[in-house]
Amino acid sequence: MQIQRALEQLGYPRNEISVYVALLKMGEGTMAEITRNVELPRSTTQLVIEELQKKGLVSRCPKRQHMVWLAESPTRFLSDLHEKETVLRKLLPELQSIRHETKDRPVFKYYTGRISIAQMLEEILLTKYTLQVIGSIPEMSKYLGDELVTDFFYRLFKCPGQVKFITAPDPLVDELQKECVLGHNKIVVTEDEGIKHAVYIIFNNQVGNILLGAQESVGVMFENPGLAESSRLFFESLWNDYTT
Repeated sequence: MQIQRALEQLGYPRNEISVYVALLKMGEGTMAEITRNVELPRSTTQLVIEELQKKGLVSRCPKRQHMVWLAESPTRFLSDLHEKETVLRKLLPELQSIRHETKDRPVFKYYTGRISIAQMLEEILLTKYTLQVIGSIPEMSKYLGDELVTDFFYRLFKCPGQVKFITAPDPLVDELQKECVLGHNKIVVTEDEGIKHAVYIIFNNQVGNILLGAQESVGVMFENPGLAESSRLFFESLWNDYTT
């Protein structure tokens, strides 16, 4: 089931999803009714209901001779996600500050799927270095979602380091260009089809690459001074071609 798979990717256990979805369909139910519906042991169902109640996903109320359970609105998942995001955004700078740098660190990391790529972009936003970015905003929005892409670029253009960005025409680009007038960031807009299917982000000794795909987008972050330098030279060559 698509719902089951999606909620599992967000970190919800399988039994909690089964009980919540069953209760959502039932409207309301006693512990015995829910247990029969999900085909779990009663003791397991009771523990799952207690966890869902802690997360604000179910509530209970007395009705005649019984206590019945009700599923809260599915928008609660979004509220929960926003709460977690707020906590993590506050925590990330502190975690980065205590991160131990070693020579044994992997030279590359993979990010698979929209949620994982969102994490990749979040890590990029922590940099204080100059960023060079190539990517079509319309294509990124198509495969990664308008909200994620809009939030990333608005925050990117407020980063301490300069941003030089090669992209395709889009209303969001028009808004970002207003920021460029007041700051040190720069944008070049092109109709070149070559920038449609991948995103390149270069900063310090790192090169990020996102391959956009209808089935699943994949991101790779390389950390290598030589690769970063050659990518930076390629970017500047491309930048000069588009601006002359």
